[in-house]
Amino acid sequence: APRKPSAMEQLSEMRSGSAKGLVGSLPAGTTHDLHDGYVEVCVPPTKSKARDEGARVPISSLPQFAQLAFGGVQSLNQLQSAVVETALHSNENMLVCAPTGAGK
Repeated sequence: APRKPSAMEQLSEMRSGSAKGLVGSLPAGTTHDLHDGYVEVCVPPTKSKARDEGARVPISSLPQFAQLAFGGVQSLNQLQSAVVETALHSNENMLVCAPTGAGK
């Protein structure tokens, strides 16, 4: 049976070889440093782009039980407005990822 490559061999392969194409897909300014047992990849932050905020859902349009959670708030934020139909009116599973304080 063929020998499975060690973790270090796999990491070395990431820097040059079949996985080299992945490096080309990272943003300019990305750095890679090979350490003992791992590769450190630093990706620079991207510049924010102007976003179309779209229509925000008014709290008054939510069912009464849901309005209780939004005392003093006039409308859902952008993220909440984008997912309210799925979150409130469907049985679909959701995975919502957003920074702390984004209104998840």
